[in-house]
Amino acid sequence: MNSLEIAATNTTPEVLFDPNMNLLIMNGELYPENATAFFSPLINWLEGFLGKKNEPITCNINIPYFNTSSSKYLMHIFEMLNRAHKKEKKIIINWYYEEGDEMSMECGEEFQEDLDLQFELVEKKS
Repeated sequence: MNSLEIAATNTTPEVLFDPNMNLLIMNGELYPENATAFFSPLINWLEGFLGKKNEPITCNINIPYFNTSSSKYLMHIFEMLNRAHKKEKKIIINWYYEEGDEMSMECGEEFQEDLDLQFELVEKKS
């Protein structure tokens, strides 16, 4: 399975889904004009990846801002990971937020509440 790499733009984050390292990274702001077009390749890749790999997976998410439509897709991705976790797959989500960014921290807390897997809130010092 190949890596999925998407360069950051002004409205979308850098994405690196690396099957060899069992690492999923999203880094940057997230408010695409067409959330479906942005998220479809990510969801399709993740479906294939979760069906093939059984090693522990680490997700590093650093999204300081996202819009409403993106939050729905993020939750969809987190639910996919949560279902895999319930099937005995070890998954860790690290939600990064800047020191003092209460909104980003609270968004992470809201996602965390709805999931059964390991979801860590990681404060980045300025």
